[in-house]
Amino acid sequence: MTKRTFFTQIFCFSLLVFATSCQNNSSSSQVDDGGRLRGEFIPEPDLSELVIDLTSNLEEAFKQGDMGMVAAYFANDAVILGPDGFKVKGMIAIQDYWGKIKEPLDWDLSVSAFSRNESVILGNEIYRKWHNKPPDWKNVVGEKLKGKRPLYQMGHSKIQYKTDSGEIKISDVDYVLIWLQQEDGAHKIALHSFALN
Repeated sequence: MTKRTFFTQIFCFSLLVFATSCQNNSSSSQVDDGGRLRGEFIPEPDLSELVIDLTSNLEEAFKQGDMGMVAAYFANDAVILGPDGFKVKGMIAIQDYWGKIKEPLDWDLSVSAFSRNESVILGNEIYRKWHNKPPDWKNVVGEKLKGKRPLYQMGHSKIQYKTDSGEIKISDVDYVLIWLQQEDGAHKIALHSFALN
């Protein structure tokens, strides 16, 4: 069974569980599908396969050690924001950012919610419970989103890699991604904002 097929089965099962819970208890809106797609939201059918593909492809590129391919999922003018004013902007800087990881081990990029509507992310129960929120992105990419149909994605990211000295490092963060469809039809990351929690 391929990874994509497995995620698709999880997604379909989550919808079945959600529908059943609504029938049994109309006051309950929480869906638990094992962690990949969860939260107080109804996944948008037209986006579910896209999110599964993008997320699993990012994970696979990292696990195969192809940092160039990971960077290629970012738009040329993409921005990465992190704690304490951390900022990476533009393809060259993003390639350098990912290129510093010489021995990648694993990347678990879980998805808590996704939507074309930013308010679905900001109003999500999991997002609201994050003690540290990812840095605000509106002043950074707000203008480039006008007239577009951005895809917002939030979740938890756990990256494991080995340093030159052999030490295993773990990057454990909560994140928000904003994907934008490019002229060639491909979806690429315009904004990656993350926080430590």
